[in-house]
Amino acid sequence: MRFLPVILLGALPVATSLLLAQKPASLGAPTGEMGPTDTTSSMIPALSNPTVPTATATSSRDAIILTGRVQMDDGGPTPADVILEKACGERSDPLGYTDREGRFSLSFNRGKMPSYSDASYNNNATVSVGPTDGSAPMRVISRSALAGCQIRAVYPNYHSDAINIGSQRSLESSDIGTIVLHHNGGTPGGGMVSATMLSAPKSALKAYDRAIDALRKGNTEAAAKGFHKAVAEHPRFATAWYQLGLLALPGNPAEAREDFNQALAADPKFLRAYGDLAALAARQQNWAEVKDLTERGLKVDATNAPALYFYSALAYMEQGQLDVAEAKARDAIKIDSDHRFPKSTQLLGYILERKGDLRGAAEQMRAYLGTSPSEPEAHMIQSQIASIEARITK
Repeated sequence: MRFLPVILLGALPVATSLLLAQKPASLGAPTGEMGPTDTTSSMIPALSNPTVPTATATSSRDAIILTGRVQMDDGGPTPADVILEKACGERSDPLGYTDREGRFSLSFNRGKMPSYSDASYNNNATVSVGPTDGSAPMRVISRSALAGCQIRAVYPNYHSDAINIGSQRSLESSDIGTIVLHHNGGTPGGGMVSATMLSAPKSALKAYDRAIDALRKGNTEAAAKGFHKAVAEHPRFATAWYQLGLLALPGNPAEAREDFNQALAADPKFLRAYGDLAALAARQQNWAEVKDLTERGLKVDATNAPALYFYSALAYMEQGQLDVAEAKARDAIKIDSDHRFPKSTQLLGYILERKGDLRGAAEQMRAYLGTSPSEPEAHMIQSQIASIEARITK
């Protein structure tokens, strides 16, 4: 039996994109004796997902709001859009982002909320960032699901204090305090934050701040207007161009590509844009472009970009360069110490299967199952492991 693998890349936007995780594709029909796993379009990142379940918070008891502040250990200004994540065991999911003052507000189960993906993650996680007019889906999170979980900040070349939220007596409108980021060494930001923001005039920064605030309120139309005003005031405002790309991505990938390229033209060291452009190129199966983009991005920062290693590994695998693909996938896993990009483990399993290392492939797929993929995908992976192990015993 021959299986069609599903690697749900998720899109690679940071901060506040409108991307949702894609429903896993179904297994292909049997086509005879099972051979190495095929690569299909199901491995390309999703740009939308109308299948996300919806639910409505009907009582104030359902609302969970966590607020606080992120502070740098040296007392310096907190960068815009530091990621806040929920860490529960081996799984880390993005929840929200700081503003330019370092403040954050993480909302769960309050009205219907938009969901967002993040470039640092490849686990189909969603981010609820604020109430909307009721047109967007919401996933209800129970208090019991937060038991044993922590809130941490994520910023390249820094490590974060953690706040245990499972022990909070009440998670309703709860100020969880200050999270401190400690510098590990290396270049702060690691190409994830554009220096062009520092040269932006006040008028552009005000427009950008209003746009970010609009996104937190679920008003994407006002957000787009704000980002457009920001780049009109400061054409080299790479972060604003990037945000425009994220907004365009679900409905207009061609426009998103133009915006991401504008971001790179304004700041060639802006690492985030490389990831999204690589994702778009992968959707078109333009593996030469994927390799070019990932190699350029990794020259900017090779220590904080597991997603770029992942796309590079995928491109080399598709072109039959399996040794290089394996090395890239292992690099992705090595630098992803917080398990924010677990799909690299799944991809490594497929690469090893193609190379004939069936025991290694099964081992990697079992490791991926330990990261708690969605139930349909977990069932598929279990079936693939069983089939591989059956071939080992022959």
